[in-house]
Formats: sequence, C-alpha cells, structure tokens
Amino acid sequence: MEIENRMQAAICTKFIGVPLSKEESAHVHAIDRDMLVCEFSALMKMKVFDDIPNILSKPSFDFNGFIETEAEFINTFTLIQGQSPSKQKDVRTLISELESIFLSKGKKDVLAFVDGYKITEIFTEKLYIKKLSAQVDTIIHAYGILLSLPKILDDDETIEYLSLGAGNTGKPFDLSTSKRVAEFKFAKWDTKNNTIRQNKIFENFLELAIDVGNVGKKKYIYCLSAEEIIKFLTNSERALGSVLSRSSINKKHPDIQIKYKTVKEFYADYKHEVEIVELNNLLDFGGIYGGETL
Repeated sequence: MEIENRMQAAICTKFIGVPLSKEESAHVHAIDRDMLVCEFSALMKMKVFDDIPNILSKPSFDFNGFIETEAEFINTFTLIQGQSPSKQKDVRTLISELESIFLSKGKKDVLAFVDGYKITEIFTEKLYIKKLSAQVDTIIHAYGILLSLPKILDDDETIEYLSLGAGNTGKPFDLSTSKRVAEFKFAKWDTKNNTIRQNKIFENFLELAIDVGNVGKKKYIYCLSAEEIIKFLTNSERALGSVLSRSSINKKHPDIQIKYKTVKEFYADYKHEVEIVELNNLLDFGGIYGGETL
C-alpha cells in the first residue's frame, strides 16, 4: 500500500500538479468501488458488496475489437490533452505486424491468438466489416486465413511466412510452412462474369504447380468455390495468352505458352501437383456468406 500510495502521488503530481487530497482520494475510491460492484454484477453475475450503486448510464458490455479499443483510448487521451487525435494504424501495417508474430509459430499458437482476440466474432460481425469496407478485401483475406490455419495445420507444423493481406505483399504465396505452401481465395464465384477470378486462380495454380523452391512440400489452393474452380480448370478452352495477358507470368514463363495452348491442357498435366480444397468443408463459412458473392 505504501508503494502504491507513492506511485499514485507521483502520477497525480505529474498530470495535475499535486497529489490528491484526502477528500479527493476518498471520492476516487468510492467511484472505483462502485465500478467494481457493477462490473462483477454484469460480467461475473457475482455480488461483492451488499449495497448496489445507482447506475445512471447504460454501459455496453458487448465485445469490441482490441484495435478499435486502443485507438479510441488514445484518441480520447489526446483530446483531453488538447492535442489532435492520432490516426489509427493502417490495416496493412497491422497485418504486417501480425505476419511477423506468427513466424516459426505452430497450430497451438495460431489457435490461441484466434481465441484470445475473438477473431471469429470479429469476422462474423457484419457491422465491423461494413465499417472497414474501404479495405474489406484485405480484412476478409487476413481474418479468413487466421480462422483457417488452426484447421489445416498439423500439430508439428510451423509457419515460415504468412501473407495475410490480399495480394501476397512481396511473398511468393500466402502461406509457407514446414510442410506446405498455399494460396487462399475467399471470393465466392457466381454463375457468370468470373473472367477476372478465372485469370487470377489460373495464375495462382500455375505458380504453385511449377514452383521448384519448396521441394517435398504439399501445394494447396484453399477456396470457397472449389467445385467451380476445378470445373473451369478441367474444361476451359481459353488460351493461356488471354488468361495471363495482364500477369507478370506472361513474360516470366513464355515457354509454357509454347507447350500448352489452353487452360485445360496445362491442368491435365499438372492437376496432381496442387490440391484444391473447399474451405466450407473445414469452416462454418456458410452462415457468414449466406450464399452472397463477395
């Protein structure tokens, strides 16, 4: 108590100029006691004192994301100090930090993070996604991978690198572990107008299929439209030059277009190199997407 009193006095002297008086300390203690009673009653359904404070507000005990809570706290503090509110971290910056966290980590570490930060609740909260709609592709890609990892990783498997942001962000694939390399696709294909998705999925399949830098590792595409993707790769007569026209692969591997003329010709030779896995079979994404196309 003596140490606590000295610390509190130092904090008050720093921010308000003088230590609290006895009356002020008693007032703070009363507020703290009332908050304790209310929090235990609301969160733990426990009674810690006989008397119940009169609550004049309606506090919300709904879950709020750790990123948003931190930003709100910092902005409130800066406003009280008379400064301009700080800007919340950019989503890509946060994702880059997460990618570093998971280096050399395994299934248990990812599961602990997903549970600890309630990633499932955040991912399924439509209002949260709507609030971040300007970066919704990046958000869905990052959360989708985080939710998938505990389901696909083996107990003895460790992560070598992650690319949580949509677009690989400088890494060859979305995921590389001690056992596998993989790409993730969270776009739900519709019955038509899939040309851009077709181009991208073939590019991903090709890069995985011909990759020689991950000897002994299994190769995967995890997606929400496995049946449609396999049907496209199996039957498409589209010319490789058309599918890869906007891709850097077009110039990187010109020999492929000499040997193979259509998508289905290439797939026929390489279909055993890459396994295409339906994520709905691993995760309960049905309720999230509700049949809608993202």
